[in-house]
Amino acid sequence: MIAKEPDLQNASFCYFDPEYSELRQYGPTFVCGEMALTDVVTESDPKRDYQSSSVKILNLPKPKTE
Repeated sequence: MIAKEPDLQNASFCYFDPEYSELRQYGPTFVCGEMALTDVVTESDPKRDYQSSSVKILNLPKPKTE
């Protein structure tokens, strides 16, 4: 594994699972503007023509009022 010093310009994510499955992948908690998501899980099984994604929403942008 390649490593580098942390910085504020680049994001990285990795996980180690002893029961690794190529069909199920996990993602990081991430923030974009006022939106924050976590518990990202994606599944992809080309043999069954199946794809699925799920996330937990931590925060959504507030509606703009004029």
